[in-house]
Amino acid sequence: MSTVGQDGGVSAHSPRTGPAQLDAPAEPDGAVELEVHEVRPREPAGLPVVVRCISGRLRVGSPLHEIRETAEPVDLVVTRIRRYDRDLPYLDPAATALLTLAGPPDARVRSGTHLRGRSAPSA
Repeated sequence: MSTVGQDGGVSAHSPRTGPAQLDAPAEPDGAVELEVHEVRPREPAGLPVVVRCISGRLRVGSPLHEIRETAEPVDLVVTRIRRYDRDLPYLDPAATALLTLAGPPDARVRSGTHLRGRSAPSA
């Protein structure tokens, strides 16, 4: 069964165990890729986007540097990861969350695009 949280998170869950999140290791080279599902109106804290983590372990502080489809450079940093009304320090592959991205207001982030970057070091 799948559910969608108020924060945009989508997750499979079991009636017995609740929400599930894969705890996959980070990619060896630190690469991360995200699929953007929804871009929300910019807020003072940054650009809120609902994403699914495709590969790598995304952490707060991770820099995002490229739009995969166009190889266009971007200069964004993940400042917040929110899932099921909780702030998280990281997001693993297959999980969905609401992120806040800091960066220039003209970044061409759109629904359906894939963002590539590097995982920030763990705290």
